[in-house]
Amino acid sequence: MTVHSCFCFALINERGNKITMNTIEKRTGMPKPDVSKFKNELSEFEKGIAAYDSGDLGLKEYKPMAGYFGSIPQKVGGHVVRLRLAGGVLTAEKLKFILNKAKEHNADFVHFTTCQTIQIHGLTGKQTVDTIRAATDVGIITLGTGGNNLRNVAASPLSGVDPSEVFDVLPFAEVTEDYILGITEKSLFPSKFKISFSNGADEDSDAVARDLGFVAVNDSFDVYAGGGMGNRGSRTGIRVLEGLNPNKVLYAVEAALSMFICHGEGESRAESRFRFLRDRLGEDGFRSEFLNEFELSENRGGLDLNESLSAGSKKGTGYAGGAMIQKDGKYSVKISPVLGDPSVKELEMFLKILEENPGCDMRMGTDQSAYFINLDKNIAENIVKKHPIKSAFGSSLSCIGYPLCQTGKRDSRSVLKKLLEMEESAGLPDGALPKIAISGCGSSCTCHQLHIIGLKGTSVKTDEGNVPGFEVHIGGSSVPGEERMGKVVGNVPETSLPELFKTIGLEASEKGFESWNKTEPGRLEEIIKSFATDE
Repeated sequence: MTVHSCFCFALINERGNKITMNTIEKRTGMPKPDVSKFKNELSEFEKGIAAYDSGDLGLKEYKPMAGYFGSIPQKVGGHVVRLRLAGGVLTAEKLKFILNKAKEHNADFVHFTTCQTIQIHGLTGKQTVDTIRAATDVGIITLGTGGNNLRNVAASPLSGVDPSEVFDVLPFAEVTEDYILGITEKSLFPSKFKISFSNGADEDSDAVARDLGFVAVNDSFDVYAGGGMGNRGSRTGIRVLEGLNPNKVLYAVEAALSMFICHGEGESRAESRFRFLRDRLGEDGFRSEFLNEFELSENRGGLDLNESLSAGSKKGTGYAGGAMIQKDGKYSVKISPVLGDPSVKELEMFLKILEENPGCDMRMGTDQSAYFINLDKNIAENIVKKHPIKSAFGSSLSCIGYPLCQTGKRDSRSVLKKLLEMEESAGLPDGALPKIAISGCGSSCTCHQLHIIGLKGTSVKTDEGNVPGFEVHIGGSSVPGEERMGKVVGNVPETSLPELFKTIGLEASEKGFESWNKTEPGRLEEIIKSFATDE
């Protein structure tokens, strides 16, 4: 594998010949994104996407190119552009660009993703390249949003305004995004790599279950590594550093990436994810190697930050009229478009809110939702009236799934629609069912294993043969300190899912699901198994 000296300080010139601290050269500068280079390279992508559309370039050869430039080929219906929004921050200028491009190109739909960014679906090849090129003019670089690359850096969506946060982690997510855009080159990484920051007050960042996660504790970070979801085994990360000075985060990022390039290749691409290094090195060996790489990186220097910490406060606590009171006394409101697919009309309303309220931004969540922050009380309450808060179950999420996704096995979006229709027709009260996550296949794009109920698309054995179905997981959590993978309890045919959740909701409706699940231990599993055809 080619080693790129722009950042790989402690790797190998030839595998097995590791550089020592005595041979490390001091860093000459902080890597930064090169927008001009990226735009110049788009002519190559333009030729590649045309060749793919004409059938002259196969999917296997095309996908790495598309992922590098920020596009994904749909299984049916054209192409997707996946944007980068570090920490999920969306300004009025960027939202206006997305809205205009969706209208100009008559896109099939716009989608809020589970990695805090936005996808535009159903574009032609020419429209795809046009959108990617034009995005750079509003500060969006789509470099590496697919394929074997460093993906969009996530952060707690209410960082900086949450009164319960340990400190604001968004500045660290943003500088990490700039850093990785400055080092991303073709054919550099063995597989994809996801980084997330938690402000210590929420579980929406899934920081403990990413390839690399930073969790705010007191005035420092605890660093988790080797987590992740997928077909070959899902797991939370292990803590590799405690009490890290926040201004040293890029040394931890570099250490993890150095490990990844040096050791990340398995016998197949599926075995190349960072989390499988724990299997090959053992947890003690994994942690030891990380600490060694961290020491080498810090010795090289040049990546120290100078960010001041903005801690939480009790000035704002709780909710008023459905809006959260921020630590500065202003308000934040959460909205959840159905399936994470806001209509053009909704996007126009969102843009109007941003433009009419200076200082207001949107923050993308990891559950296909978004937040408006820094609002006056009357504005926030008005938004809540127009976009009432959904039930917990109504805020459930699904991946794109079949037939749009190349790897999707089941139409997860259609399943969620049917479940939401069931909730309404059955008249279930809010709280009777919990928020769930549905992944159409083992790629686990919704992190279904970390939810109290999660579904994974599969085939289910019945007396009539194999039928479409879902593997049911229960008891997951992504709360730092309480992180755990859900337990698989059975496989349920897709057609039985509405009745399964109706049964759960009716039984739990009097107490509410959370209380019912605590006071009736084992009952949830019992109900699910009664609908399962195989275990």
